[in-house]
Amino acid sequence: MRSYPFIYQAYLQQDDFAVSADFLVIIHSQSDLGDYRYEAWDAKLSTSTQPYFLIQLCCYSWMLEATKGVMPEETAIVLGDLTENRFRIARYYSYFDRIKKDFLLVSCSLKACF
Repeated sequence: MRSYPFIYQAYLQQDDFAVSADFLVIIHSQSDLGDYRYEAWDAKLSTSTQPYFLIQLCCYSWMLEATKGVMPEETAIVLGDLTENRFRIARYYSYFDRIKKDFLLVSCSLKACF
């Protein structure tokens, strides 16, 4: 399989979720792809990182794990002033997972109402 240094507007899907990630950036490390994997990066016009940016990137990372066989260790946000902020996924992932489970529970309950 051919690797690219970065992929712009990458389509990711897992279960009932689907997104277009701003960027997937190659990292040289083992995965189901071989000796490389990808991290999700997002570009924002904001000049500060907002909590929901990290939830969004945890979601992208969850989808990457399903398709690439390994959870990215880190993610990055490039802000409007071109500042690059890097974050460890593990620090935020359990919060994302709880939000996802709650969302699915409510969504399932709403479907039963219709």
